[in-house]
Amino acid sequence: MSTMFSQLPDGDNRIQAIEISTTKDPICLINVYLPSRGTDKGHDAYRAALDILKELLLKYQRTHSIIIAGDFNASFHRQYKDTQDELFKNFCKENQIELPSNYPIDHTYHQGDSKSQIDYILTKSRENDDESTEYMQVKILREGHNTSDHYPVSAEFSVRLRTAQKQLNGDIVTKINWEKVDKTSYEQNLKEELKDRKYLNMRTPYGIEQATNQLISGLTNALNLSYPRRKSKI
Repeated sequence: MSTMFSQLPDGDNRIQAIEISTTKDPICLINVYLPSRGTDKGHDAYRAALDILKELLLKYQRTHSIIIAGDFNASFHRQYKDTQDELFKNFCKENQIELPSNYPIDHTYHQGDSKSQIDYILTKSRENDDESTEYMQVKILREGHNTSDHYPVSAEFSVRLRTAQKQLNGDIVTKINWEKVDKTSYEQNLKEELKDRKYLNMRTPYGIEQATNQLISGLTNALNLSYPRRKSKI
């Protein structure tokens, strides 16, 4: 699965992006942590961050569907007028960045008696192509043991991922005849192959993939040692 996701070289320490390969246009997923509200100097930092985000949009908007997620430190909905909110809303309007349909309006940040909605998942689809985000369902998650002053925001949507295809080299591998495999040798070789392997967190997709790949590699190597196979050319 890792071949379907790749980190893009753009952004800075506050803005990072990855590409998700799909059967149609790829998705550019941008994660942001924009500067907090404050003085005019703080607004200058916010403007500078929006400029970097703008560069990513200009680079990828013609070739990718774009999803922007994270802590924007600004809100679409606030009871009083705020300069940073206006910068944020104007930026979204100018760049056709939108809230998905039926977006929940509720606070995502809390500190004492102060509450606000500043964490979002936003979309910018390519012209005449909204397939990837048309049916996006966004939720603000309240359950679980959350020690942060921010609530997680999740999104569910359907895409068809593009699977990596290995180039054929013209070799045909013959079917294994297990009756000719030295079972004792295979068992010993397999133990040797797997005994020193270390695995990542099996609760993560990457950890599961890594463990699976190592297991397949160990099985293959042990079999090759116990049952040398001939390969025929096309």
